Amino acid sequence: MRPFVDVTRKKLYMRQRLLFTHCFVALTLVVGAASARASGELQVTISNSATFSASQLAVVEAAIDSAKSMWESVITGYQPGINVPALNVTITSGSSFADARTTSSVLQGGFRINTAGTVRINPGVIDIFASWDGSGPDPPNTEFLGVNYIDELLAHEVGHLLGISQSNWIANGVYQAGSGQYTGAYGVAAYRAEFDPTATYIPVEQAGNSGTIANHWDQLMRSSSQEGNPNDPWSLSPLTGITDSQGRDLGLELMTGAIDPDYGEPFLSNMTVQSLRDLGYTVVPEPSSLSLLLAAFLLGFSRRIGF
Repeated sequence: MRPFVDVTRKKLYMRQRLLFTHCFVALTLVVGAASARASGELQVTISNSATFSASQLAVVEAAIDSAKSMWESVITGYQPGINVPALNVTITSGSSFADARTTSSVLQGGFRINTAGTVRINPGVIDIFASWDGSGPDPPNTEFLGVNYIDELLAHEVGHLLGISQSNWIANGVYQAGSGQYTGAYGVAAYRAEFDPTATYIPVEQAGNSGTIANHWDQLMRSSSQEGNPNDPWSLSPLTGITDSQGRDLGLELMTGAIDPDYGEPFLSNMTVQSLRDLGYTVVPEPSSLSLLLAAFLLGFSRRIGF
């Protein structure tokens, strides 16, 4: 996820203090036996804590608690045949901005499930975005001054470790490289109910840098050369015009490629939650909802017979 700037452009946030870009870095796959129970618990630790100041560490610790609480409130466990005690997440300093790297995965129950990973965050990013000062837009949007975006930053990166990324989507059969189309039945059924009743796929980001492309839901990447203006991104909008019943634009969803502080804090959609069901998790609400089950079934059926 990013502000509207490519995370890998190391100096960009320093130069323009733009929105923050999040990046999913290539994973190392380790296939092995998993142990005992199917809890879906998140175990988060901080490494190299001395590289953070006391105030930065306090912000990170609070953000970890928030991210852990959010994801554990919607993930209830794993689907049958999967026994993974926990997803072990290590938070450390590093990166030009922030990124996530999966370090261990298992193949179980017909799914690839991540079991460990690392989130890196640049300490300077914490100082800028723990209480956003409006830098960038002229004039700044005063409505969002002082907002803490580090909670969303870490929640976003943990979302990648949970499996929201091109490599994991491909491994679980819900994405084809280069297609820009997520086709997991539960995620798409939720997207239809929430954003677009005619959709046959969830649009996936195709602009930005290599860490942004195909690892996020779509938005208008205003800092990208493909869709925006890297020299003057603040003059543009990240909004797609695709909105839910509350008027929230898809471009501001938590797992899009950027968080845009001048447009407010991102939101977690049911689309993202239900997409985790396509990746081997059980989530709330449980699929007792006939409409969700029926939509997922019909979507899969229409694909099989070529509609």
